Amino acid sequence: IPVFVIGAGILFGLGLSDLARSRDSRFGRAVVTAGASWCLSALAASSEPALYSAGRVSYWLVSAALVYLLLSYPSGRLTAPFDRVVFAAALLVVMLYLPTALIAARFPSPSVWSLCASDCPANAFALGHSTPALVQDLIVPLREVLTVALFLAVPAAVWRHRQRAGPLLRQMYLPIIAIAVFAVVSFGASFALRRAAPGSTAVHVVIWVNVLSLPAVAAACVAGRMYRRLLAAKALERVAHDLRGSVTPVQVTRALADALEDPSLRILHAFSGGAHRWVDETGAPATPTDARADQDITEVVNGRWRIAIVHDSALAEDRALVQTAGSYALATLENEHLSGELRSSL
Repeated sequence: IPVFVIGAGILFGLGLSDLARSRDSRFGRAVVTAGASWCLSALAASSEPALYSAGRVSYWLVSAALVYLLLSYPSGRLTAPFDRVVFAAALLVVMLYLPTALIAARFPSPSVWSLCASDCPANAFALGHSTPALVQDLIVPLREVLTVALFLAVPAAVWRHRQRAGPLLRQMYLPIIAIAVFAVVSFGASFALRRAAPGSTAVHVVIWVNVLSLPAVAAACVAGRMYRRLLAAKALERVAHDLRGSVTPVQVTRALADALEDPSLRILHAFSGGAHRWVDETGAPATPTDARADQDITEVVNGRWRIAIVHDSALAEDRALVQTAGSYALATLENEHLSGELRSSL
C-alpha cells in the first residue's frame, strides 16, 4: 500500500500540476494517462479473478506508456522519426499480449503486484479452460524477447536526445537514461528468473524494481525541472554579473550567449516606431526568418520594447529559461536606453 500511494501521488501530482499550469501540456496528459493505467495494474494484487485479470492486462498498457514517457521527455512529443518507430514497435509488441488475455487460462506468474507462483487466480477473460501450446511455447517467449529488444532501443533514443540537447541541458537526461537502462535489466531479469526460479527472492526484487519504473520517470521529471530552475538562476546570475555598468547591444548579446552556452545566439531588436522592422546588434536590418534550420526563435516583449532571440534549437526544450534570461537582457537594454536619454536631456 505505501508503494502504491507514493507512486500514485508522484504520477498524478506531476501530471495534474502540469495540466493546471497549461491545458495544452501533452506531457501532463501522458503522465495522467500512464498513472491511471498504473493504478489499475495494482488490481493484480487482488485474489478476485476479475480484478486480478484487469490488473494484469492494465500493466501491459503501462509498459507502452513507459516507453512513450521515456521517448517524449520533456515535451510530451515524439519529435524524431526513430522515436516514432520505437513507439510504434511498442504498440505492436502490446498486440502480442492483449489477445492472449482471451486465450490463456492463466497469466504467466509471478508478476507485478502479484508475487504468487502457483496458486494465482485464473484468467477471468479467458474463453477456454486451458492455454494452447502455441501461446505457451511460441507467443509468450517471442513477446518476452521482443519486449527486451524494444526496451534496448529506448536508452539509445534517449541518448540521442541528450546529444542534441546541447551542453546546458544535457545533464537532465541522465536520470531518464538510467531509468531506461534499469527497465531493460528488470524486464530481461524478470522473464529469465520467472522461468528459472519463480519462487526466488531475486525475482521478487526485480519485479518490484519494474513496478517502480513509471513513478521513477515522474520523479526524474520533477528533479529535471528543479535542475532547470537552478540553471535559470545561474544564467541570470551570470548575465547580471556580465552586464554591470554601461553596456552595448553587442555586449548584451555576448553575455546572453555565454550564459546559455550558445555561441550562435543573436538578438534582434524591434522599436516602437516600426513594429515590423527588426535590426541586429549593429543596427543593420534583419528578420527573424533569417534563422538557420538548426535554430529557433524566442520573442521577449515588455511594453513597447521587443527583442527576438535567435538561438540553438536545443534550447527550445526549455523556452522558459531562454525567456527568463532574455527578459533580464531586455530590461538591461531598456535601462541603458533610458539612461542615455536622461544623459542627453541633461
